[in-house]
Amino acid sequence: MLATLATLSDPHATNRFTTRLFVPFDPVSKRTQATITDAEGTTFLVTKGAPQVVTDLCDLSPDDAKAIDATVHDLAAHGYRTLAVAKSQPLRGDDTSAALDTAGAGGVAAKATWEFMGILPLSDPPREDSAETIAAAKKYGLRVKMVTGDDTAIASEISGQLGMGTSIRPASEMFEGVDPDHIGPDLAERIDRADGFARVFPEHKYGIVKALQSRGHIVAMTGDGVNDAPALKQADAGVAVQGATDAARAAADLVLTAPGLSVIINAIEAARKIFERMMSYTIYRIAMTMDVMLFVVAAIICFQHVEGISGSFVPLTPVMMILLALLDDIPIMTIAYDNTRISPTPVRWNMPRVLSISTILGLVAVIQTFGLLVFFIDREGTTLWGGLLDGPHIQTAMFLQLVVGGHLMLCGIGSGFLGIPALPWALVGFVWIYNLVWMVVMDVVKLGTYRFLDGYEARKAGVERGPQMLGHV
Repeated sequence: MLATLATLSDPHATNRFTTRLFVPFDPVSKRTQATITDAEGTTFLVTKGAPQVVTDLCDLSPDDAKAIDATVHDLAAHGYRTLAVAKSQPLRGDDTSAALDTAGAGGVAAKATWEFMGILPLSDPPREDSAETIAAAKKYGLRVKMVTGDDTAIASEISGQLGMGTSIRPASEMFEGVDPDHIGPDLAERIDRADGFARVFPEHKYGIVKALQSRGHIVAMTGDGVNDAPALKQADAGVAVQGATDAARAAADLVLTAPGLSVIINAIEAARKIFERMMSYTIYRIAMTMDVMLFVVAAIICFQHVEGISGSFVPLTPVMMILLALLDDIPIMTIAYDNTRISPTPVRWNMPRVLSISTILGLVAVIQTFGLLVFFIDREGTTLWGGLLDGPHIQTAMFLQLVVGGHLMLCGIGSGFLGIPALPWALVGFVWIYNLVWMVVMDVVKLGTYRFLDGYEARKAGVERGPQMLGHV
């Protein structure tokens, strides 16, 4: 309104008119209306709204309607949103009284004779950060669709400017005679393929979300009005933007308090980092548990006696087991602050995959640990790098192996520390080098396992792995 008033040569030109009744914009009728009385006491109606709605309201010739439509499309091609303006003939008698009543204004407007006044072009460019935000969303594997009440031409132009694609479909035509709660697979597929939707009514937003969910997508929806509430509630992640109505806020899962949508990208990055850390913790915990438990059992079974220890050989003393359990907490805490990578595609739990990777890594770790034990047992009773390899010293070496190999840290082992025999630094260095070599082996096995599972899952699905989450802003 302020932009329109700023174009007047006389800023006081509107003072001779009095607004008797104002009907706010209705997203269903897509226009607003006012009852006006001028200085001479003549009462009439004025309206502005979507061009196709206002032209239908006026009794225009086919040539005039075609010319107006061409003008709207030409302005849209240059990035202008357009409003059409119309004025009714003066009202008389009962029509004037009815026009001053909210309930009767619609009936009067329907039977009034309207005169088309012209097209009002408005420049409403996207936010400066919109293109960057959408590009970041696409980089992370989300598909962003435009959902707008604007005409198809302007929606296609703005969508193209933002890099969202220009395949915009008029929702009013796609959903004609369709129950949003019962959308067929053909329509759902067409909705999925479209880059966006124009001429959208409130019920269409809900139907779009339902259709995409029926295609197996996880859908996020942004909105700010009362009419957006059903779609926000239906979406897997409803986002109420800054300035949203109370109804939209109540229906949404997330409420933004700052302008723009870039904070959504920050949330995606943080969520994927958290997911990767959870994945690292799960794989680490399973692999480490397998390493310790299977190694201890296998060592007791395979080696019944080692000099220096009465009875069956135990690779770790109870004190060492307790220390190992305590030291587990250190790498777990570091995982919480791990500078992890951000997945370029949406992520979700795949427990068979997690169990496969952690089991393979755990078995490799058992082979690594057991191999070092065999090396020391074969040299039991001898001196290696200044240290006697008897039972207690082998236990210390294996404790060091599990700490270094499983946790990537070194626990300082001093003489008499909780009864753990000290090892020569040369032997400590050997254990480190042994673990560094196995770390490379473990990484090769991990990468090979990931590639094998990726190929297996792609063949099983019949398609290449791709985005599993769909975002709609």
